[in-house]
Amino acid sequence: MTKKIFIYEDKYSAEYSLPDLKTLFSTTEIFSSRPDISFYGSYTFNMDGLVDPLFVIPGGLTYMMVSGGVAQMSLIRAKLGDKFDYLGICAGGMLATGAADLFTTNHQWDPHKVVQNPSYIGTLEDYSTVPRGRPCNVNLFPDFKAIGAFYPNYSRFMVNTTKSFVPYRVTLDLSGGRKLDQLYILGPAFIPTDTTTEEKSEIVATYEGHSHVFEYAPTVRKFFDYPPAIVAKRATETRGARMITGTHIETCVKGSVLLGMCEKDNDITVGLPSDDFKKLVEQQEDTQKEVVGMLRRTFHR
Repeated sequence: MTKKIFIYEDKYSAEYSLPDLKTLFSTTEIFSSRPDISFYGSYTFNMDGLVDPLFVIPGGLTYMMVSGGVAQMSLIRAKLGDKFDYLGICAGGMLATGAADLFTTNHQWDPHKVVQNPSYIGTLEDYSTVPRGRPCNVNLFPDFKAIGAFYPNYSRFMVNTTKSFVPYRVTLDLSGGRKLDQLYILGPAFIPTDTTTEEKSEIVATYEGHSHVFEYAPTVRKFFDYPPAIVAKRATETRGARMITGTHIETCVKGSVLLGMCEKDNDITVGLPSDDFKKLVEQQEDTQKEVVGMLRRTFHR
């Protein structure tokens, strides 16, 4: 049976990710045959007869995607229960956890400030535009909280800009000592919570670097060692497969539109350092093998 994939799209989602996602799913061997891929702005289509569809929520403005993305996923669950697969990238990953703490990162360099810390602005519920009482999370990973954005490494502390997006090349640690370089743009880390749940999620990859700091208040800082960057669950008899990632795995495709947007400065984005951009491009073939492998292990039946 042909796999049905639905990629969420609204005015707050990352438009540059959409062609990369379509390329990733349509030109690689994640599934046994080429899937049927659709873009949608709402789940008003006929869901009768869908068998284990994959719903993808890409990156974007997290707090603005709540009213569309979370509400529409609620409609899906009302129709399909838990019998669907889910991939959340960046913002889509934040929305899929049990809760999310939002932080801002300031890249206006201050010579009097040796280390800048990400500053807490509130929970997703505090900051979103939906009325109080409506869900702000899809809650597919109740055993994790999303926190971000943050400074994933020290490589860009000297950037002096008021632009909205400052991309990074980050290194993730995989099992068996393997490394994976990725594009990071204002993404989350996923922190295990004390929530009691029968099924535990698998930590697929962690951010490299021993400790990352999050400033909840001027005198309240929390440190997390090697925080998870990619978390997954294989399908069971009662629910579909799930994966969330804080990095943009879709940029592994050749000619990536999103990665290309980060090559040089533009109106809203500070370009990647040339060496970082070249490394991400040079590694695309190997990166794609890793990404396709992890997607296949999670979603292939």
